[in-house]
Amino acid sequence: KKGYICRGENASFIDIQPTGIVYQPQVYELAEYIVRRAGLNHVIDIGAGNGEKLKCFLGHEDIIAIDHDKNLEILKNNLPGATVIEHDLENGLPELPEDILGHSIVISSDVIEHIVEPHKYLKCLSELSKKVPYLLISTTDRTRARGAEDFGPPGNPFHVREWTIDEIHNLFNSYGINNVTGFTVSNDLDNYKGTVLLLAGTEAIYKPPPRIVKTIAVMTVYNEEDIIEDSITHLLQ
Repeated sequence: KKGYICRGENASFIDIQPTGIVYQPQVYELAEYIVRRAGLNHVIDIGAGNGEKLKCFLGHEDIIAIDHDKNLEILKNNLPGATVIEHDLENGLPELPEDILGHSIVISSDVIEHIVEPHKYLKCLSELSKKVPYLLISTTDRTRARGAEDFGPPGNPFHVREWTIDEIHNLFNSYGINNVTGFTVSNDLDNYKGTVLLLAGTEAIYKPPPRIVKTIAVMTVYNEEDIIEDSITHLLQ
């Protein structure tokens, strides 16, 4: 928003989770549900952190985990058999195998707020959103985290900037990433929905039916089995 102050640089974030707290737990629960429901066989996690939440995919799907700095060793230890790619997201995204994208879900949970200049990252996500069936993005909602009068920089020293749900939705749309946007819980400690979750991808956006379907009646049919057939016949005639 006008007058908002961003942090000038980002400190390198090493993902060592506090004992007993899981952040954005439902992002990965939703990802696992989509993978099973859609029959996908590749999971790509951009900014995977320590990889703990990817363990549900081990032995079932091929995992590509992208991060940098000290998180790489943590990822390799936590995700044996996964492909770990070192990449600085300030430079966008690394090249990914084209032949797997049509069978992949891409996750980037609480990453964009850490990037100083997110233009390259957003441009790469836009390209991915037109190739992968599902793309899940989460980020802190500024108003729910800090209040409507917050003008930055973010209270979290690792965050460069934070958006409201409307701002981040419009930002992604401006990069050609059509998305459905809502809230998810920030952690499993208080279950407060302070995190924005965006869903995009080739299979993620609702497509209206090819013809207009009009409702001709609303019927209450509890315990009315004996009259359903006659009633529908009457309506059709």
